[in-house]
Amino acid sequence: MSNPDIEESEKVFRKLESLWMGRASGPFSDRALELAYEPVRMGSMDDADASGRVTDDCGDVLEIFLKTDSGVITDASFLCDGCGASLACGSAVAQLVQGKTVGDAKAVGAEAIIEFLGGLPESHRHTADDWCRALSGALGRLKK
Repeated sequence: MSNPDIEESEKVFRKLESLWMGRASGPFSDRALELAYEPVRMGSMDDADASGRVTDDCGDVLEIFLKTDSGVITDASFLCDGCGASLACGSAVAQLVQGKTVGDAKAVGAEAIIEFLGGLPESHRHTADDWCRALSGALGRLKK
């Protein structure tokens, strides 16, 4: 037995969610939604060894901060002024590089971010590429 009030509430929620997450070509995974609503490793890092910042075609501003010790990323965090998909990808990339060597972090690509999130709608896959550009910028600024 269906409840029309609950069904209408679900429609309204999904509409608001799609506006916040950005116009999507498909559904977001539970993991992507979780990290969009409750980002992990979000925040600036005053003592970062390097950072990388990108403004994407949508106008989202993405910034990643890295702290290293002996060639290993000991801390990673991010800031994001953008949609929920950008927040989710920022959380993913910061978690993926944490504890990796700088060389291994250079190998983290968009597909690894998307896989970590359990997928992204096609219309938001570019966000993972944008975070890779920010990461590459930060890795390039690390002292050899």
